[in-house]
Amino acid sequence: MTPASGGPVCRLLVPCRIRQRSPCCDDVPSGCCAGRHVALRLLLAAPYLLFASGPPVLVVAAAVFVASVGFVATLPLQEQLLALTPDPVRGQVQGVESAGRMTWQGISAAIAGGVAQQLTPSTTITAIAAVSVTITVVSRDDSVRCQGE
Repeated sequence: MTPASGGPVCRLLVPCRIRQRSPCCDDVPSGCCAGRHVALRLLLAAPYLLFASGPPVLVVAAAVFVASVGFVATLPLQEQLLALTPDPVRGQVQGVESAGRMTWQGISAAIAGGVAQQLTPSTTITAIAAVSVTITVVSRDDSVRCQGE
């Protein structure tokens, strides 16, 4: 899925009233509340939990395809970040966010590779997916905490 196709897919999957109006983002003209997109973020890792059962190749391929759709979750998060960022520094903020995301993806890949040296591939994939799902669920509280503030 290309970044250009992510916007339309996100708009199809997430209703406008949720993308643009949420309790913690009322003061943001076109921003999105990150907490409203937990399902899309979970879609990035949850399908990989199927590796625990040792499914056939076609099921694995379908799971990886479904997980790829979860990448549209980054679009509303970036939209919210840009909506909260003053115009003069938007490019710099987006650059820092992108560099940080890519750095952590690389660190995560190195960690997964180290774990894979000790465990079987399916166990490693399942374990890393479980960690990702856990982080997504735990960090959800941070994204919706602003409702009470």
